[in-house]
Amino acid sequence: MKKVFFLLLILLSAHGNMLYADESKNVELEGDLLSNGTRSLSSLISAVSYSDYIKVNFAIPLDEISIRIYDERNDIVYEDMADISIQSSVISTVLFETGTYRIEFTNSQGRHLEGSFVIK
Repeated sequence: MKKVFFLLLILLSAHGNMLYADESKNVELEGDLLSNGTRSLSSLISAVSYSDYIKVNFAIPLDEISIRIYDERNDIVYEDMADISIQSSVISTVLFETGTYRIEFTNSQGRHLEGSFVIK
């Protein structure tokens, strides 16, 4: 009986870990936020997509940055001005429908970085 209970406990634990596993995917960002022609600042700003949120990391302080997320119809589904003195920001995607989205970071000079991610 102890062996059955122990085996059941192991199986439930493994199943529980699968339920809480959160798959992540880096969002490839392209563009130009600096006026010096730097093509990509993916090392300064990075975004990681999870099942129900996106985590944005800022490596250094920059000017205020506008963050927008567009759906497949190019409608804005999220918009905020980020205070880049913080190191990271979390954006909930719980209410987003299944589909492909574009995240865009724009500085005060109109320069931007953008990338796509998928909500399943």
